[in-house]
Amino acid sequence: MANDLVRVMEEADNLTGQATAAITGKRFLRISGARAHKFNVLGTTPSDNSYKVAPCNAVGMKAIGAAKYDQANIGGKVGIARGGICPVLAGAAITAGVEIMTDATGQAIPFVSAAGQYAIGLAMDDAASGTDAEVLLYD
Repeated sequence: MANDLVRVMEEADNLTGQATAAITGKRFLRISGARAHKFNVLGTTPSDNSYKVAPCNAVGMKAIGAAKYDQANIGGKVGIARGGICPVLAGAAITAGVEIMTDATGQAIPFVSAAGQYAIGLAMDDAASGTDAEVLLYD
């Protein structure tokens, strides 16, 4: 067939992180520190090689994905959804088709273009504040 799209690499849909603060599921996460060991060095415990994560804590900051569930324990593991369409708690009313950014608590809000603010997804449907928004997460 002509014009077949053949992927060179598939996107990574999930990561595991180590919480450096209490995490609430369905909210955006950020990198919050360096790993104890680098990618090519095995650690002495499973947590040594985990990415350190915490909730996004500033409007419009870059996010690595959304927390798949709550993790109240500092040092505990948390699943991180990356790519695909995911439910993220809406911190404001959202209209289908608008780009999404994080608020200061990791909730999804409509993107406002400004220096230092990043769009991290696309709203796939309308959502009221306080409900789950269907967000296509950017890789």
